[in-house]
Amino acid sequence: MKPLMLITGPVATRSGYGSHSRDLVRSLIAMDRFDVQVNSLRWGSCPMNALDDKKPNDKVIIDRILLIIN
Repeated sequence: MKPLMLITGPVATRSGYGSHSRDLVRSLIAMDRFDVQVNSLRWGSCPMNALDDKKPNDKVIIDRILLIIN
């Protein structure tokens, strides 16, 4: 069983920090040493449409984003 790793960052935003977050998450997933889960957050007023579920490179991140349902 892999240890859980929670990454909190603006992975879905169209910002420099969002791009950097996506790179880090992809690298950690590729290492295959952790159960990577993502807590995506906003970054100012940046659009949150950087991930496309039709792109396999983005889909691996989308599948790991935690959803909070109230």
